Amino acid sequence: MKRHLSHYLLLLSIFGFGLFFFAYFSYNRTVQTWCVIVLSVAYFLWGIGHHYLERNLYLKVVIEYFLVAFLGAILVISLLFRA
Repeated sequence: MKRHLSHYLLLLSIFGFGLFFFAYFSYNRTVQTWCVIVLSVAYFLWGIGHHYLERNLYLKVVIEYFLVAFLGAILVISLLFRA
């Protein structure tokens, strides 16, 4: 964990900014949806970059990060627009 502290601080910052803007735009579901999408893409790109720097970037890892980001976004967006 100490070796990758800067990586995880960046990830924490990404999620922090994402949650801040999500809460700030609580009155507008469309903007919140875009916040979720941007946050998911940022998480995906962070994962790709992190594993690239660690020299263990494989297709399996890319697919895993994509699926986690995609499913997380779908879950949050579906909760936003439920009746």
